[in-house]
Parts: sequence; C-alpha cells; structure tokens
Amino acid sequence: MRTDTTNRSFRSSRLRAWALVVTFVAAPTVIGGVGKAAEQATIVPNVLDFGKCAAGDTAAGTLWIINTNDAPITVVSAKASCGCTTIVDFVSETLEPRQAKVLHIRMKASSKHLDQQVTKKVTVTLADGPPVEAQLRIESVHPLYAKLLGFREARKARDTQRIAGYLAEESRIWFDTKEGPGTLRKPSGDGPWAEWDREMKSTSTTHEYEVNGNELVTIVSETNDYFKLLDRKPTPYQITYWFDDDERIEGMLVSSLPKEPKTKGRYDQFKAWADEHYPGVLDELEPDGRIIPSKENAIRWRKLLIEWRKDVGLPELNLKEAE
Repeated sequence: MRTDTTNRSFRSSRLRAWALVVTFVAAPTVIGGVGKAAEQATIVPNVLDFGKCAAGDTAAGTLWIINTNDAPITVVSAKASCGCTTIVDFVSETLEPRQAKVLHIRMKASSKHLDQQVTKKVTVTLADGPPVEAQLRIESVHPLYAKLLGFREARKARDTQRIAGYLAEESRIWFDTKEGPGTLRKPSGDGPWAEWDREMKSTSTTHEYEVNGNELVTIVSETNDYFKLLDRKPTPYQITYWFDDDERIEGMLVSSLPKEPKTKGRYDQFKAWADEHYPGVLDELEPDGRIIPSKENAIRWRKLLIEWRKDVGLPELNLKEAE
C-alpha cells in the first residue's frame, strides 16, 4: 500500500517502540530475550524490532553472540538474509566460555513496502556446531509520519533541542477550524493544553495516517485522569499537520472526526453534584462549557472529581501523581 496523493485511504498500524532512525532517536525494541540456542552459542535478543522507520532511512541496533559452551568457540561469519541489512565491520573471533561478541546491525527501511512490517534474519556460523540465528523486524512509513513520531517522542522526553529541530520558527496551532492566526507554539513545543495534559497525565496514540503533499492527517485516541474519573470513553479525534519545505511542522489543527459522537461518561451526574455542593465552581472551571486548560484548573478538577466519586460511592481509582 502506498501513501501519496493517489491513495487517500487511512491505514491502521500497530504501534511498537520506535527505532534509531535518521529522523529521530529511540532505542530498538528487544523481544524474547535469549535467542535460539545451539550447544555452543546463543544470540541475544532472538528478535530485534526496529519499529517504524522512514522509508529509505536506516535503523541501527545490536545483537550479542554469547559462548554458552565450556570451551572456546570460533565465530566464523555473520550474514544477513537480505541486502537491506548490513553487519558492520564483522571480524571472525574466538570467544572464551561465557564471553560475548557484539554485532552492530543496520537495516534499511523499504521504499516499496510502505506501512508493512518486513522480517529478515541474521545467521551466525561457528567453526564447530550448527549456526545460530536471530530475526530482524522493521516497518517502513512515510517520511513525514516518521518526522511526526520523532516529534512526539521528543516532546514525551521534553528534549527541547530535538523538539526545535522538528518545528518551523513560527509553528502554530488551531482548534476546530483553521481560522485566524492560530496560537504560536512555545519553543518547548507546548501548546495551550500542555500544562493540563501533563497534570492530567494524558497519553495519546496515533492509529492511522494519510499524506497528501506537505499535509499529514492522523487519527488520535487519548486518555487521561479526567476521562478516567468520569468513566468516560475517549473519543478519537483528528490532527492535521502542515510541513514546510524542510519537513518541519509549521501548523497543526486539532478537530473532531465527522459523525463521531462525543462521549460524556458520568459528566451530567458529576455536574448535578457539583452544582449542589459547590455552586458556581463549574462556571469558573469551564466558562461557556469550555475547560480552561491550565495546571491550576486541572488540579481543581481532579480534587473535585475524586471527592464526587467518593461521596456517591463510585470505586476509587489508582491515579499516580502527576510528574
């Protein structure tokens, strides 16, 4: 399946840990721990998952060959099953018992199999005994989507230097409709909801995406303490990103999905309780029915919601403290 101007259908994609790619930095995922074992050696891990990588870019990771024998063994060669994979600077070596040798692996994401996971293998030959193998996995995605994943990872890590590399100088945010000048993003990448999101421990996941020229549209689902305390099911929403000629984010529009009903959970029950016990407080927290997204208001919301749940006999939730 391709992601271009001729194919505007959304595609579902499984999220895994992101690889160390040219467009962003994150460790590849180690799956399964100890690898397929022979009498003499084991490869760890047995599956190295590089996650999502921009088509045409290269991910990097490491494998370890461990001598599990009681005598020295000689590692003769290491070969990949595909030309897309390189074993960097391999040198034949004799390993003492329990000694390990590292293999530096580079794997190029395919430009032909966009949004598909590809699995290859590395085979290590020993001087005596059967060879040992490990699997490599990678999923190619559109370069702009890889940029977006890198930006999201940098924001999660609060790495301002990396964040700056993903944003145009006057990157702006709109909500509901792209009208007016929008809100200027802070150098940290924060928008108007950043303090609320951090205090409410919001987490979001991208599920589908579509690219048309310099525009990327993705579907996002989000959960946070506010939703959990109201027993509210998160409503998927849409974010549209616009990139400049240097593939930096210059604009972002957050909007509802067409025909996607909004969920309220127990909000009406909470509102009735709040109006009785704390008259006027919701007028302060959400004038005109819109939440004021500040850290202070998030703290007040959480305190009220926890008190309400306790007062009406709803189960207590295990909510961790905000960072």
